[in-house]
Amino acid sequence: MRLRTSWFDKNLASWTTDRFTFDKTVVRYMTDVGGVDAVRAVQDILPPAVRDVFVVVTHLGDPVLLGLLVVGFYYTRRDETGGFVFGLATGAVGLTAGLKGAIARPRPPTGLHAVAESGYALPSGHALGSTVVLFALAETVDVASRRARYAVAAVTVGLVALSRVAIGVHFPVDVVAGVAVGGVYLAVVSYDGYDAEIAFSAAVTVATIGVALGSEYRLAEAVGIPLGGYVAYHAVADRYDFADLLTDGDAVLVALLPAVALGMVLPAGTATLAETGVYATATAGVFLAPHAMERVRQWL
Repeated sequence: MRLRTSWFDKNLASWTTDRFTFDKTVVRYMTDVGGVDAVRAVQDILPPAVRDVFVVVTHLGDPVLLGLLVVGFYYTRRDETGGFVFGLATGAVGLTAGLKGAIARPRPPTGLHAVAESGYALPSGHALGSTVVLFALAETVDVASRRARYAVAAVTVGLVALSRVAIGVHFPVDVVAGVAVGGVYLAVVSYDGYDAEIAFSAAVTVATIGVALGSEYRLAEAVGIPLGGYVAYHAVADRYDFADLLTDGDAVLVALLPAVALGMVLPAGTATLAETGVYATATAGVFLAPHAMERVRQWL
């Protein structure tokens, strides 16, 4: 007996096939947008000598170098604007790690890497961090013209972003997302001016959101660095006098409340409170060092 296929069955089969094809396309897009082919295309276009140059250029976005720029600026200013840039930088750390851990997108195959890299890809930390730090400095430093400072920042960020693809450690979408997220974060935090309290509060907020989203990527530094900056700033907020840290217990108590809250939600076994405390203490120490040295000079 020959079975007749109904109109419903035919359309259901067609819809199922189309949906399967659509799902495969979405999955491929989400996991390989711009894709390995795009990375290879960039590498093929660039001569070997240029790729070698990009291996060096990419270090312009290294967290250590960006951190030194921020600390140097803060030490020369030691005012609300310096604290604002310092707070922005700590927020960039928590934001990058939180997004990387929540999205968990793998990097391109290691065979494409010109340098050793590990961890997740989206967003590019080099692109995000350099966008936040370099454009914040372009806005706040008093060197050359504002247009010239922004031009230098834009060219540097562009080179760093391109270098991450050229050396094979990121897909194009990773660096585009890094620049976009970094730009949005900078715009939102600086909307009302160079307010250090807003910058440090935003840093703790994004770190907390990352934890809430289940991110465990570099959790100790993602939480400890924003937290240490927040505590240190509030210990000397509106005074910038290290002596107050020794006498104003209320300020320290208020500043420690986010530490208690974050400590209660840190996933067990992924980053101990001791590790987080090391990052927090180191960050607070860097922030408070000039105030401590000033106090020592007064005593001497």
